[in-house]
Amino acid sequence: MKFFILFLLLSTNAIAKEIKAPVNKTNQKQKTNAAELSLSNDSEDSELDIDEPEPKSVNIPPAREISGIGLGYFFNSKQKHSSISVNDIGTNYSGSLEYEWQSVPEIFAFTHKTPEFGWGYDFMFTYSPTKKLDKATVFLNGYGTFTSAGSSDVKTQSIIVQGNAVYSAGNIYFPFGLNLSANIYENSVSSTASVMSKVGIGGQIGLGIKINNKLMIELQSRAISYDMEFTTITGGNSTVYKFGQGYLSSLVLNLKFPIGN
Repeated sequence: MKFFILFLLLSTNAIAKEIKAPVNKTNQKQKTNAAELSLSNDSEDSELDIDEPEPKSVNIPPAREISGIGLGYFFNSKQKHSSISVNDIGTNYSGSLEYEWQSVPEIFAFTHKTPEFGWGYDFMFTYSPTKKLDKATVFLNGYGTFTSAGSSDVKTQSIIVQGNAVYSAGNIYFPFGLNLSANIYENSVSSTASVMSKVGIGGQIGLGIKINNKLMIELQSRAISYDMEFTTITGGNSTVYKFGQGYLSSLVLNLKFPIGN
């Protein structure tokens, strides 16, 4: 009986060891798999954890002032005076006047400063040389309209100073502003040698393109003030002309050449 009980105890211990051994192996295998999975996750996290690049700052070129000289072409001009008066040997006439002048080249100096995008300024000093009268239309109250084909004996020239605000959008810019002008009127038919008009305020608006650092092209619509009074003497008789306030309007195509840039 004692041997039988001892046999049972030994058999039970052997069975228990055999049961525990697979469990331990299973636990170890599970631990190994868990460790491998953890390493795999860490590896994936390290691969996915990519630093985002820092945003690059955009360097916008600062506005710089440029100066230079240029050539313009004055064309499509009309000079209008809505109120004129003529006193000819004691007789008064009133009406309106329109002149059309010859197209001529102009010369100028300029200073220009704009950023790539934004507001800047532009100044120009222009000499518009002598141009002859191409056509004259005069309306006199009570007498009707008189038209002349023009004459090389009637001429004008101008000195113009203009200042513009400029909005720049890349290579394109939009100037607009005011001008001061002084005009010289000549009529060699009569005894009038030359007459300086009153200095007046006009204006202009335009569109420009910066081709490169050596050339800018600009088209302007410009109006300059023209207000003058003069007296002519013909055959001993004097005639007083009062043009009153008027404007000489024209289109001007400018080529600007920066110097030292």
